[in-house]
Amino acid sequence: MINHHSLVILMSILLYSCSQEQKVELYSDKDIISLQEKAKTTSIDSSYVILKKVDAILQSQSNIADSLRTKNAYFFGEYFTKLGILDSSVFYYQKTVDLVQDPITFKKGRYYYFNAVEAYTNIGKFGDGVAIAQSYLKRIDEKDNNLKALGYLMLTKTYSKLEDGNKALETNQKQINALILAKDSLYLYSALMDKAKLLYFNQKNKLASYRLLDSLIQIEDKLNLDNRRVLYGNYGVYKYYDNDFPKANEFYLRSLEVKKKMFTSSDKNFLLATSYANLAEVSIQLKQYLNARAYLDTISRIGIHNIPKHLRKSVLRYEMRLANVTNQDLNRIFQIQDTLSKYQGLTYQDKVQNELVALKKANDNERKILKQKLETERKNTQLKSSLLWVGFITSIALLSGLFLYFKRKIKFERTSLQLQQRLLRSQMKPHFTFNTLSAIQHQVKKDPDGGSKSLLKFSRLLRLFLENSMTDYVLLEKEVESLRKYMDFQQMQTNNSFDYQFQFTNLEEDEFIFIPPMLLQPFIENAIEHGFGGIDYTGRISISLELKNKFIHCQIEDNGTDLSKKVDVGLKKSASVQLISEFLKKTTKQALSFENKSDKGNKETGIVVRFLIPYKLTEHD
Repeated sequence: MINHHSLVILMSILLYSCSQEQKVELYSDKDIISLQEKAKTTSIDSSYVILKKVDAILQSQSNIADSLRTKNAYFFGEYFTKLGILDSSVFYYQKTVDLVQDPITFKKGRYYYFNAVEAYTNIGKFGDGVAIAQSYLKRIDEKDNNLKALGYLMLTKTYSKLEDGNKALETNQKQINALILAKDSLYLYSALMDKAKLLYFNQKNKLASYRLLDSLIQIEDKLNLDNRRVLYGNYGVYKYYDNDFPKANEFYLRSLEVKKKMFTSSDKNFLLATSYANLAEVSIQLKQYLNARAYLDTISRIGIHNIPKHLRKSVLRYEMRLANVTNQDLNRIFQIQDTLSKYQGLTYQDKVQNELVALKKANDNERKILKQKLETERKNTQLKSSLLWVGFITSIALLSGLFLYFKRKIKFERTSLQLQQRLLRSQMKPHFTFNTLSAIQHQVKKDPDGGSKSLLKFSRLLRLFLENSMTDYVLLEKEVESLRKYMDFQQMQTNNSFDYQFQFTNLEEDEFIFIPPMLLQPFIENAIEHGFGGIDYTGRISISLELKNKFIHCQIEDNGTDLSKKVDVGLKKSASVQLISEFLKKTTKQALSFENKSDKGNKETGIVVRFLIPYKLTEHD
């Protein structure tokens, strides 16, 4: 409660602030424009501070032009897009289009709507993207065919991601018609290539797609370099999907040559690496392994961490495939595994660093705003000494509170991310990897075909662990698939000494549900390594998953030795189990449960592990 003394102080502050004339620095439209231009040209960290300063000015002054308010919201959207904070970018892009009042022209306002539509589709809110595109079409001049073409392009992209092929093709044709009327050949060729893509993938009309692409190749001299590299690249992709690998290789090479001529910017690494990756993939199919090796080595020289994440995964996958088909020794496989581990570690490190930087910037910004406020009060007001001290103490208390809040938040997020990273490292233990590869090596000597198949299965298992570890939540189906492959390999190592089965209640295995990865594997591993050690009968693992209320109820049951005989050896010393226990307590508020089957009067020995698994219905939920 506020005591009498505090109430008097607060009332004094209010009365004094009402009675004093504060000298406030006023900014003109020209000043705002200058600050916004500075925000565009400075570093990404400094741009946020400048934009927040402009935002504070816009809130305190009503004489600023509405177009500058709109532009500042748009710059915030671009800022959060660069950081990959998609929800925030959507918020500011939506605010931008809500603020637009001036007429939309080809030079002014069109990209406000375009980026807003793209932001919504990137987080899967396709209905909102369609609504903004339709709002754009209603606001533009009906006679401006260039603006109409852009609106139909927004709808085409959204319907395509929504996998509504008919509507996407319909709006694409409207875009083409508008570009023909506008006599805009540059964007017309691009729209025609989009149509070929829709015909191939959405309509499954390959003949019409190739016919359209062939017509563009006949006039390729009229196309600029960017259109040509897209044309050749798309043609190569379609031929690859049709298993026409020689033709795909030919067009990939043509696309690469065009890229070498046109790009000197930061896009060069990504675009060239994409071509080299495509060529490596098709060379493996053509059994031109030396060429594939050369292309992958070229990407290594560019730097695996200088290309986007999705392309990194493809490159590492091609490395595994090439190692498999060329029967490379185990050292090469180990090198690839090390690359995978380093890539995972850097990915988690980047995620932690980005979130910590974002929190630090917010904290620094609050401090700077507070410092400016104190400086303005010192210069422009003649507060009495007692009120000045109260204001100072209040400000320090506010700063301390903010600092402690962000410090706790940083600590929690860092702990959470480190927990996931440590949990990942504890999976797929090195001795399991080494033993499996050694077993495969012996198998290759005795049975080359069987060994090659086993190596391929193992590479798929590694790929599944990599893919599942890239996000905090994965599809239930992918997690179950990785567990099946893991237990299949354990069966191979133990001469099929155990069986396993999955049971699903109130959900299907292919249900569109996302769960945290690698929660079940340590308990399965414990049953195999410790529960079945020394038994003279076939082991059995039963995994039950039941969707109930807010969680998935998981039960893992085995028929091995009792808990009392293996607790000191297994569970208490298992880092994975301890980490999972901490994680589940934070997310479900309930602890793990271990139970001896014999304690319930069951003649069969073994243990039952029960816990709750949090789940999401979408990746962005």
